[in-house]
Amino acid sequence: MASEKATRLGVAVPGIAPLHPGVAKPPSTPPPTAPSQAPRPASAEPTTEDLAVLPGHGKKRGTRWLWVLLVLAAMLLAGVAAFAIFMLRTAPPLDARVGVDVQGREQLQLSCPRCDNGSVAGLGGARAKFSGGRAVLALVQPLKIGNNELAIDLETRAGRSYRAELHVPVEYRVRGDFGALGETPPRLAVRVEAVTGTAVIVDGKAVALGPDGTGKHLVDVSKELTGPAARVETLERKLVYSITPPGSPPQVGDVVLRLGIAALIVDAPGSRVVTDSATFMLAGRTLKGGSIHVEGRPITVDPQGRFAQLMNVSAAGRTTIMVRASAPNHAPRLFPIDVERVASLKATAKTFGEKAADSYSAIASEIPAKRGWAVALSGRVSDVRSEGHTSVILLEVNKGCSNKPCLARLFQRARTTVSQGDRVTAYGHVNGAVDGPRAGEKIPEILVEFILPAEP
Repeated sequence: MASEKATRLGVAVPGIAPLHPGVAKPPSTPPPTAPSQAPRPASAEPTTEDLAVLPGHGKKRGTRWLWVLLVLAAMLLAGVAAFAIFMLRTAPPLDARVGVDVQGREQLQLSCPRCDNGSVAGLGGARAKFSGGRAVLALVQPLKIGNNELAIDLETRAGRSYRAELHVPVEYRVRGDFGALGETPPRLAVRVEAVTGTAVIVDGKAVALGPDGTGKHLVDVSKELTGPAARVETLERKLVYSITPPGSPPQVGDVVLRLGIAALIVDAPGSRVVTDSATFMLAGRTLKGGSIHVEGRPITVDPQGRFAQLMNVSAAGRTTIMVRASAPNHAPRLFPIDVERVASLKATAKTFGEKAADSYSAIASEIPAKRGWAVALSGRVSDVRSEGHTSVILLEVNKGCSNKPCLARLFQRARTTVSQGDRVTAYGHVNGAVDGPRAGEKIPEILVEFILPAEP
């Protein structure tokens, strides 16, 4: 059909041209045609329908679009291949944040959803394995305040190695510090490092930062560390802080400081000693491997933690000395001793007796309610027992006794010089009630400061 139409449009076809130009050819009878198919004059222009089927028009247009589609498909496949190669050669997406472990050591908490279990992250000699897309990498050195550029080495289980460049900013650092426990008085510290212009509040108090961006808040814990303790107890403080970096909202948190306290028992002389001598015995016990200092001077401690040292009192007067027990990784334990050296115990006894109860009936009932009362009890020594550097004396009190024997238990933090049968006067304070020799009986216990022979 295309060739017929082309011929009708006046396109010469080889073998059909006239053989004798200029000689009229006898007319021939054309085949009958329908009126609608009458031939157009040779000079007529081709229609849109004719152009659609002419060689070089309709067929050429379809070929051009096919080539366009093929080129686009090739470009898409090349892009996918390039992306796949890029993904294989570049590190998987990695996120990091700074945290601390239970010991307060800094660490990088890494998140990598595309990292298989067993993949390894490394930084500065430290290594950590991924599990569930997460890994915790210990930091050999704390990060600096401000911006930190880190290069994390990644190694997959398949043996591929990558290097991920991370930008890790640190606006501030807050940490507890036990270093000031060795000072006098012992204190806990909260140390702060922050970028310039940061506002800091710790435990309700503003903390000023120095030019280097550091500051500290100190807490006196002398009260928690003072007094006898036969076993390790716990020092614990929770301090709330508020950090406001420049241009950022306040960030609130807390620092919990927790540490064991060294044990300390002072057997002699107790919390108070009154003497007319130039010396007194200091004895007690602490933790194995611990140390004892008195006013900064070391005292010899045996491997079991026991100590006994004769202490010198250079002059008359009253002073307080501090016994400090220390042990590795423990807060110190403090024990103050009130030391009074007098010129004459007899003169001191007279002054003491003016404000002390000397009648047994005054203290024999409701004994716990009279704890701390000053007493000066006279009588005969019924029994004496000494162990180490302490003594227990059973005294039969004469004055105010309606139902003999009226017994008092004297506890003296020193080796006593009295013997059974001696008549003495004990000066001290009521410590409470203890069981007496008779069933159901309670007798007063007296913490003795000093004992003198009874006046006739």
